Amino acid sequence: MLTLIIIGVLIYFIFFKKDIVENNITPPLNGQVEEKKDKIEPTSQIKSPITNSWHNKNFVIDVLDEDLESGLDYDSCEYKILTYDNDKEYSTGWLKRKCNSSFSVSVGEWRMCGFEGRSACLFRVRSKDKDNNQHNSSLGNKSIIYLNIDWSKPIIEKVFITDEPENQIYPINIEEEKEYNLKVQITDNLKITGCNLYINNQDHGIMSALIPGCSKECLFSKKFIPEQTGSYQIFTACKDAAGNISKSETIEAKTNLAPEIISCRVNPASGNLNTEFSFFVEVLNTDNDPLSFYWNFNDGEFSDSKNAVHYYKNSGTYEPKITVSDDKGASDSCSTAWVTILK
Repeated sequence: MLTLIIIGVLIYFIFFKKDIVENNITPPLNGQVEEKKDKIEPTSQIKSPITNSWHNKNFVIDVLDEDLESGLDYDSCEYKILTYDNDKEYSTGWLKRKCNSSFSVSVGEWRMCGFEGRSACLFRVRSKDKDNNQHNSSLGNKSIIYLNIDWSKPIIEKVFITDEPENQIYPINIEEEKEYNLKVQITDNLKITGCNLYINNQDHGIMSALIPGCSKECLFSKKFIPEQTGSYQIFTACKDAAGNISKSETIEAKTNLAPEIISCRVNPASGNLNTEFSFFVEVLNTDNDPLSFYWNFNDGEFSDSKNAVHYYKNSGTYEPKITVSDDKGASDSCSTAWVTILK
């Protein structure tokens, strides 16, 4: 009899107990065997950031983990990062994380998201519950996201107004009340989103892309009318899809300032036909432009010297006058004291 009891116990542990362990069957107190009810897997969702968003610096991933039946196994929450360098894929493998929490992600060379590009960084999260049901990550249940990575700033050329920017001369000479089309060329490794024009450190608004929908190489322009005489400091600031901002080199555009005669005089103011008369002029040349001088002695003779010497051949009274011009055609004039020539 004892032998039969022992054999029965062995059969129970070999067959029936094994079935309980493998199939999650729990014998209740009343002796009846029933299957566990929790066959629902937990959920793990990435709340932020959203998939297909752009990132240029370190950011935080916020994850929500839930299980409505047996409860989460708080030691089983994991994440995986896959990065892509053109056609090459690199994976961290599954790493432990704290359930229902956030974790930081580094961006840059040799970091967690270490390559630039569209969908260059993929994140997966998963979890298990206490009954060993495992969440299966997918795009549909928001446990997988693709992120665009770009930490490189756009490259911006200097502002120009000519059709051939390589032949643009700086500073740019402009005229008051005349309309100009200011242009700038930008390149980016992924996607340019826009440029603003700044004049004398004031934002003059958004520039227009000459080719709508351009992405990596764009030409932007904006109209500008100088309303007063003077110098204008001009630059552009441009941004790409990841928020990287670059500022162009500041260039000067200036209206032409005419030369201004401070004084003109003659010495002496009277004399005879043998008297040598000396003429002098003082000029303010703000633009440092090349200047030309034109003395009209009012006796039919002229001189192109700045400070001239002249002899009058006939007696009488004369009103000498000088005109000073720059190389852009702007000028100023001045008359000296009357010159009296006695016989």
